[in-house]
This record gives sequence, C-alpha cells and structure tokens, in this order.
Amino acid sequence: MNEVVIQVGDILQIDKSIYRIIYISSPSIVLCQMDIQKLNIAEYDLRSIRTGITNGDINVIPDNDSQVIDPDSMSEKGAESYRIKSEIIKEINRSYGPTYLELMGKKHKETISEILQKYDLKKKAVWKLCREYLQSGMKESSLLRKKRAKTGDAATGKKRGSKGDLGIAAGCPLTPEVIEAFEYGLNFYKSGRSKSFEAAYDTMNNRYFFHDVVVGGKVQSRLLPIDERPTFRQFYYYCHKNLPREEYDAIKTSRMEQRNNKRLLLSEDVANVEAPGEKVEADSLEVDISLISLFNSVTNQTIGRADVYCMRDVLTHAVVAVSVSLENNSFLGYTNLFLNLGEDKKEFCAKYDIDLNDERLFPSNFLPLDFYSDRGSDYKSDPAQALCNALGINRHIVPGGSGSMKGMIEQWFHQIHTMVNPYTEGAGQIQKRHDSQHHKQAVLTVHDFTKMLLICILSYNQKHMDNYMPRACEIRDGIDPTPSMLWEYYCKTKGAPRPITDRVDYLYKLLIPKQAKIDKRGIHFKRLTYINYDDESLLGRMYRAQNKKYALSVRYDPRDNSRIYYTDSAGNMVYAELNEGLGWQRDIKGLTFKETSDYFKMISAKNKEARQRNEEINAMRSNLVESIVETAKANSPRYAETKNMREERETEKQLLNRMNAITHKIDQEKRKAIEDSSGSTKIIDISLPGPSEATEPRQELTEKEYLDMVGNFYDYEGEYEEEDS
Repeated sequence: MNEVVIQVGDILQIDKSIYRIIYISSPSIVLCQMDIQKLNIAEYDLRSIRTGITNGDINVIPDNDSQVIDPDSMSEKGAESYRIKSEIIKEINRSYGPTYLELMGKKHKETISEILQKYDLKKKAVWKLCREYLQSGMKESSLLRKKRAKTGDAATGKKRGSKGDLGIAAGCPLTPEVIEAFEYGLNFYKSGRSKSFEAAYDTMNNRYFFHDVVVGGKVQSRLLPIDERPTFRQFYYYCHKNLPREEYDAIKTSRMEQRNNKRLLLSEDVANVEAPGEKVEADSLEVDISLISLFNSVTNQTIGRADVYCMRDVLTHAVVAVSVSLENNSFLGYTNLFLNLGEDKKEFCAKYDIDLNDERLFPSNFLPLDFYSDRGSDYKSDPAQALCNALGINRHIVPGGSGSMKGMIEQWFHQIHTMVNPYTEGAGQIQKRHDSQHHKQAVLTVHDFTKMLLICILSYNQKHMDNYMPRACEIRDGIDPTPSMLWEYYCKTKGAPRPITDRVDYLYKLLIPKQAKIDKRGIHFKRLTYINYDDESLLGRMYRAQNKKYALSVRYDPRDNSRIYYTDSAGNMVYAELNEGLGWQRDIKGLTFKETSDYFKMISAKNKEARQRNEEINAMRSNLVESIVETAKANSPRYAETKNMREERETEKQLLNRMNAITHKIDQEKRKAIEDSSGSTKIIDISLPGPSEATEPRQELTEKEYLDMVGNFYDYEGEYEEEDS
C-alpha cells in the first residue's frame, strides 16, 4: 500500500466540509475550516486522517492558487495596507503559532487586544484577517487588498450617477432584463464587420425599449424616457467589457486575417533548425510586370505576367531554387522548382549569359528535410504529396491566410519588387492606376526577366543582412551574416544537406505517375499509343493481352508527349516511344500533353460541327435511294423472268465491258480537247496509230450488227469448241 503523503497547506474534504492543514505533528494534525465566515480551528488524530484518505472517505483537493506578490506594482495605498497586515500577522504568528489553537475559545487574547490598540482597528477586521490568512494556508497573497464584489444596479435597484442638465438622471439600473437587451445588441454587433455600436444600440432600443402610448385616440410606439432605458454609454461600456480584443479584431477583419496579422509571435522561423537545407520555404508569385512573347518578337505580342516559383533556405536565408514560367497554380511550375534545385546552377546561369564563377552563391543539388508552403492547389495536390514522399521530404502546409508562418519567402518576394520596380517603370510595370499602360509598354521577354531575376538572386546571396541576428557561434568564428557565407559555414560545422546522388532517378521521380493500358496494339495513354520494340517482356505481354487491356504503371512529362517511362521486369527505367506507325501520331509528336489534349478537343469540335451536315446528307441519300427503288418497282409491274439466267448474265457482262472500253474514253478525251481548244492551242494526239489505220479507214459496226455477230458466236460456240479440239 502506498504511503499517504500530506503537508501543511493541503486541502482536505471531510464529509461536505473542506479544511486547510495548518499544522502536522505526530500524532495530531490541526485543520482550519474553509467554507465558513468565521474562524474554526480543530485538532484531529493524524492516523485517523491518513486512514480516511486511504479508504477514500477523505479527499485531498489540489491547491491551484499560485498568486505572487509584487510590491512595486502596488499603489501607494495598497502597499501601505499590505505592510500593516504583514506586521499584524507576524505578531499573531509569534504569539499563537504554529498551531494557532489558542485563538479558539473565549479566553482573553492579549496580543489581539494590543493589535487593536496599536493599529486602531476594529475587532472584526483583525479576526477576518486571521481567518483569511489561515484558510489560505498561511499565504501572504491573502493579505492583499480584495476587490470589492460588485453590488451593481441590479442588486440595489438604483441608478448611480449625477443628474443631467434637465435634472433627470439618464440611464437605468442594470437589471437582468437590461443585460438581456445588451446581449442582443452585442450579438447584433458581432454578426457582421459592417455593424457599428451605434447601429447595435438603435436595434436594441427598437426591440426592447419601445412602448405603446395612446395619442389623440391612436396607438403609437415611442421610445421609453431617458431615465427608463440604458444610455449609449452604458451599452458601449458593457460591450467593451464583454468583447475580447481578439474577437473584436476577428469581427472587424476576419478570423483568418486576425490569426495571421495579430497572433502572438513567440518564436522565429529558424527555431530548432540547426543545419542548412533542413527547412526550406517555397511559394509562387505573379510578378507585377507584363511581358512580350519570346517567339513572336516581330509584333511584340504581349503575353501578360510571369509566375515566379522560389525556394529559400530558412537557416541561412539563401535562395536555393527559382523558376520563371507562365504556369499559374500548376504542378508543372512546382516540378520546375525542383528541377532547378537539382540543376547545375553554373550551366543554368550560362543559358542566360551569366558567368557564375563561385557556385557557393547559388547552392543546389540537395534535398531538403522539411518543405513549407501555402495551401495553393499546386502545393497541396496529390502529385505534390507523392513527389515529396518519393524524395523523402516532409511536406508542411501552413493554414490558409497565414503567410506570416512562412514569412521568409513572403519577405523575399517583396524584395524582388523592391529591386526590380525602379527600373521597369514604363517598361511593362503593372501599376494600380486607371491610366496604367503596362501591356502596351511591355518590352521584356521571359528570357530577359529570368536573367534580371538571376542577377538579383546572386547579388542578394552575397550581401550582408543588416536585420539578421547572428548566433553566438557565428560571432565567435567571425562569420559575416551573408547567405552564401552562412551556407558554407553551416555545411562545414553542421554537415551538408542530403545530396542528389542519382540524378536519373531524381528526374524519374519528378515525372507524374499514372496508369496506362496494354493490348496487342501497344501502350495506350491519354488517347495516344506507345511502343518499345526493344522490350521483349512488353511485346510478350502485348501478345498475350490481344484485345483485352491490362494496367501498366507509367510516368510521363506533361511537357512532351514523345515518350512515357516505366520499369521493366528487371526494375530498370525504360521508355516507350510514340508509335509513328500511326500516321496521325507522327504529325503531333513533340507537342505538350496540353497541346495534344487541345488537338483532340479540336477534332471533337469539328466532328460535332459536321454531324448536322452528315445527317442532312444521310437524309438526302435515303430519299434518292428510296425514289430509285420505287421507280424501279413502278417500271416492273410483274415478276422477273428466271429462265436462262446464266446466258443472260454473260451477255450483260460483255455489254458492260464494251461500254467501259478504254478506247471510248480516249476518243472522248480527244473530242473534249478539240472542243475546249482555241486557235493557238496545240492538240496532242494520244492515240496509238497502226499500219492499217494509216492505209485504210477503220470499219465500225453498228450496235445491231455487233449484237447479231455476238449472238451468232454464242449460237455456234459448241461447234467452234469442237473444231478447236
């Protein structure tokens, strides 16, 4: 059984009363009753008290009072009162402590009498002081002046205050009914940010302090007299006391804005961050500069704003990655940022004619541990979460409207405009003015702006930071608060961040994972067909699939539809090319998937437009075919003859062949040429002349003569066959 531990100052609940322990000495314990307005001190058996606590008959109540005394914060009157009470308690302690049992009973208390005479106090005040001191557990905080409990107007029923100029006291006592009216007015004020205290006061009066009176035989509603209703000052004072400052700010702005702009700032961004690359912040910004097309510079076509994605290291304040594109809230912009993070910054700067001699000015090729961003659709998307999981990065999404929780990157975007705006005025800078001509004044391309931004980043990463508070180790080692120097210093002292060891694997993880389908035609993905002739395993799966379709996990780059990537049976990364055996796919190879999707949408739109024309053609065709059949039925009123079908079919076949003879076609073309030619037109004879044609004219048979000849041929066909045999 655990031993019961109690000490002086603990509170005990015995039956329905509570007691304070003021003295313990085996075998007795002295208790002072707390829940009464007179001094009651009694001695108990210590063993019995402990047994009661063990059995659960007596409860030990924790004392949560932790009030402290600061004499310097007291008023002069309060400090004097505290001094006198302290001296009185000291005299009582010397005379009656530590058990204070002699204070009980009707025996004369000489010390109490001396105190009364010395300090000219009433007996009631001294005994009250003793009681409160002992009931508090001998705490000096009990000697402080107590605030008088409000006995407000609701208790007295009287309105305090001076009368007005007319001799009438304005306002009314704060009865429960008036408090209810105040609550109604306060709730009205809290219902919207446009509500004012004056409007809330008028609304309250209209609901609670109008009464009906008879004037001239008619019932009218009038406001109660000023001495029967609360004044605006009373209402405002009540609202001021019952409306916390935090709630007031939230009403006048919003919960989100109040939390972002007026929350308590109890730490800084670099708290608990010890190494470079451990924590980064990222965000995107639509810059206030209108740009022109990079590929249509002849007409200076305006394309609007560019989007800047940026990543910043929290510990060293260094900018470590940047991306400029036209992708707004897009996962492409998100992956562009990670592409730049793993890119060789020297090669990257060389694309923009910038010679990066010292690579420390632009750190790269590492993986952060914690990644902080806002709730943009690109940052909180499922592909973004999958990418962070694949790279081993802990993604943190700050609450909406709480930009101050990633203030370092927000502050950097402000610096971008500060560095750039003085030079872009009149060159596409977007100003919030009705006469702003930014689109017409645009002169910079995406290439120009990116180069300008890189110069700003490189200059910032090597500048001394005036507002930076250096740590003790930085001062001891003589490190200047410059982002690039801090990065190098902490890489040496705390260790460099995780490097990107396998760049191909890193790029593969930046591709978007999706599901494709396999059948005997290839890999089907986003309405395109891909094939890898070198993957025997894939070809075997295609053969086994035939017309059935099976799922295949692939990865793709939205920037290029030429390839999709997957892992083969050995776990190696391989790719399938767009099947150019399909002619229409050859024409769209190399487009982005967005352009491919637009291509299919265009085809679908054209098919939809042509559907009406096809229906008209079908209706016309149906009408003509039907009329031909009906005409044929009308011309053939009886059943067709079925005898001699074979002979008649052969006759008909030869007749059709004669009618389609090429000779007739050649003659027809010659006649057309003669009819269409002018005097100077040269007629080219395309016939094939022979010797007989040059010496004697060609003999032409009439149709009747030809039919008679053919008929005789068929009549004697058997005889000719016998002679031939």
